[in-house]
Amino acid sequence: MYDINLPYCKVAFVKKNSTLFDVSTTFGTRLLVLVGNFIVSIITARLLGPEGKGLYAAISVIPGLVLAFSDFGIGHSAAYLVGRKIHRQEDIASSLLLLWILTSIFAVCVAAIFYAFQFGSEYWLLLLIMLLVIPCDLGIRYMKGFLQGKERISAMNKLDVYRVLLNIACTLLLVAGLRMGVMGMVLTTFTISLAACILSTFYAGKEVRLKLRILKPISMQLFSRGIAFAAAILILQLNLRIDLVMLESMSTIYEVGIYSLGTNVSELIWQIPTAVGMVLFARSANSKTANEAVQRTARMIRMLVPVLFVFGIVFWGIMPIFVNLLYGKAYSDSIPVIRLLLPGIILMVIVKLLHSDLSGRGKPLLSMLLAIPSLIVNVAANWYLIPRYGAEGAAISSSISYSLACFLFIIVYAYSERISLRELLMIRGADISDIRRQIRKPGLVRKSTG
Repeated sequence: MYDINLPYCKVAFVKKNSTLFDVSTTFGTRLLVLVGNFIVSIITARLLGPEGKGLYAAISVIPGLVLAFSDFGIGHSAAYLVGRKIHRQEDIASSLLLLWILTSIFAVCVAAIFYAFQFGSEYWLLLLIMLLVIPCDLGIRYMKGFLQGKERISAMNKLDVYRVLLNIACTLLLVAGLRMGVMGMVLTTFTISLAACILSTFYAGKEVRLKLRILKPISMQLFSRGIAFAAAILILQLNLRIDLVMLESMSTIYEVGIYSLGTNVSELIWQIPTAVGMVLFARSANSKTANEAVQRTARMIRMLVPVLFVFGIVFWGIMPIFVNLLYGKAYSDSIPVIRLLLPGIILMVIVKLLHSDLSGRGKPLLSMLLAIPSLIVNVAANWYLIPRYGAEGAAISSSISYSLACFLFIIVYAYSERISLRELLMIRGADISDIRRQIRKPGLVRKSTG
């Protein structure tokens, strides 16, 4: 993972710039993000209570959904074009700046309309601040897409570390210190987004000169290719967020708060596939052959999934202690909700990894087609179960939907890529040997003193 320099020797453990190195460092970063977000979730859950937490979840879900389609997949498209070296990097960066401005205007208008219908003039200041988050998050997505295409994984990891540290600091100051409640959470969200936007632009500027120019052919290619990425991401995000939207409209804020704790847990667990998926997308976009990308993805799934299943069993067992000790008895109703969500959360890891590979190789529409049936099932199940069982009904719907998505992704991916289910899912001795090949045996290499 890193080198240790001693006076007369150099001990190297993992080859830099290898997939294992990038996954290892990104995984370490995600663990830090996991711990940081976990700390923040405990602080906010205890200080806001189920109602306050439910209100924050309700007003923050709309920007997330709007961003899922209003970025038009341009960040992913940029990563693909940069990785494939289809155009000059300076021209791609210039086109990104132009599209950033245009899509920000569009996204803010759409989110404002949604807010007007859902909340009216209530909470107008909170909603206004959340609208300002949207252009910042779009900038982050576009600049990270450029960095991903350049395989600047370390810069992306640094950005995530700074974000989680700032998240903890702002939460402690505004929510815990000044007791600003939901307003403190909204201001924290905006501060993090603004700072991350500035920093991601700075990192991209170190790679290439950022200059706003109108390059219509490249802008159109970024947009047209990005539509496919956006469509896939939108369907996947809808599947992950539609439960909160329907729960808010069909139940109470308390039920939303109880359920949002389950979504917090899912987002914490999904930090792992997010880390691996980020590397897989970059590697797949730069792969010379499809088989190389498929074998890399299968190897990652084989090594990650058994660990996650064991973790899921243990986590299911300790759930009452986990919730009551860390979040308090006010959230005891979240225990069955999280348990019902957990099987689907674990299976969704496979979906996220397969989607990252397919998108990195320019096949996002396949992901979209595979995700549509599970979204339909999710909406139908929520419509039936939420009025009867509240948050638990939403959890059941989500697990059913995620399980269906996992089944479809596995079957179609294995068939289309001509890989057996055993090769895709069952860990092999060759996987361990491959890790050993990438890890150098600790040894002493005499350094020149001349």
